[in-house]
Amino acid sequence: MLVDAGFHVLTMDFRGFGGSVGRDVTGWEEQKLELWPMFDVDVDRALELLTTLPGVDSTRVGVMG
Repeated sequence: MLVDAGFHVLTMDFRGFGGSVGRDVTGWEEQKLELWPMFDVDVDRALELLTTLPGVDSTRVGVMG
C-alpha cells in the first residue's frame, strides 16, 4: 500500500530473525543482551542503504516500526 501511494519502502528484519544468515535466535531471553545493542546499528545500515538507492530523496525519509 505504501509503494502504491508513492513511498519508497525498505523492509527488514533484525539479525537472528527472518531470513538472516548465521545463528538463529533460539531463546530470546538468553540472547537479547547480545543482540539488543546491534539493533540500532542494523537500522542505521538499512537507512544508509535506502538513502543511497537511485531515486530516493535522502532528505525525506521516515521510519516506521
